[in-house]
Amino acid sequence: MVSKKSLLIISLLLLCIFIFVGCSPSNQVPEEETDPNKIIVWVNETTKIYHKLTCRYIPEEKGPNWRRLTKKEASLDGYSSCKHCKP
Repeated sequence: MVSKKSLLIISLLLLCIFIFVGCSPSNQVPEEETDPNKIIVWVNETTKIYHKLTCRYIPEEKGPNWRRLTKKEASLDGYSSCKHCKP
């Protein structure tokens, strides 16, 4: 027979494993973040490169050569993806 103390320890260990392995639903990527029709990127019309909104190569003050498109639009318009942020 297993004691209550042993069951509690096993339960806590399983809970810790579950949390640290990342099996919680909060770690799943929402569908809209993987759909190229919904992902918004910054494109630079001079360099013909598109970036994630959080890319370090996007200047704070954007000139007229910067605009926002969906990832699909940027790709169809012939822009290449940034090699650093990999959108």
